Amino acid sequence: MPTAFFKTLLHSPPLLTPNSTHRMKISTPITALAMLATMTIASPTSVDLAARACTTISPSIIDVLDSANPDSPSPGQHFSLARFATEHTKISALTFTGIPNDATGCMLAIDIPVLTHPIAQGANQADIWSTDPWDSTSLPTWNNQPKRREMVETYQFPNTQTSSPTHTILASNTFSSTLSWVALLSTWQTTLGTVDFLNSISGGNPIGFSLVYNC
Repeated sequence: MPTAFFKTLLHSPPLLTPNSTHRMKISTPITALAMLATMTIASPTSVDLAARACTTISPSIIDVLDSANPDSPSPGQHFSLARFATEHTKISALTFTGIPNDATGCMLAIDIPVLTHPIAQGANQADIWSTDPWDSTSLPTWNNQPKRREMVETYQFPNTQTSSPTHTILASNTFSSTLSWVALLSTWQTTLGTVDFLNSISGGNPIGFSLVYNC
């Protein structure tokens, strides 16, 4: 067979049948739709990018339990701890009530601003315990303390001046309409110790405990 025939055969374009032409026509829009769907799924929406604002609330009540007044509650926003070398004389219970049903990521926090005067003297490390919930209808006393559940953290209250503010997350908890904790100076300390301040998280220099959620 002549050599020219083979050259013509090798360089000829492929034959298109009616079926192959039909497949080419329908594959192009299907491929485009698939690519469009992939791009739509991968693209973030404005809802995905919107940041959630945290909600911060003060304790509903801080109740100072005083061994000198064992059957009398002392509710308010004053926080106080005290112990001798071998025993406690004051501990503080705090509770947060009316937490919304849709609250998530509940965290107990403490803020300490710049201090020109220390808020603690002597032994200054405290144990933070979660407790059974309580409210204004069931105020704890020294002789009727809330049942402790677990120790969630220790915290050292500053017993010197401070030069910068701090914000510390002490514990996280699952949702409940009421969340309660108690603080007391750690028992391993064998010296006198006191902590004393007015809890206030409003304004530019918050001091004390708060509950943070919906972050």
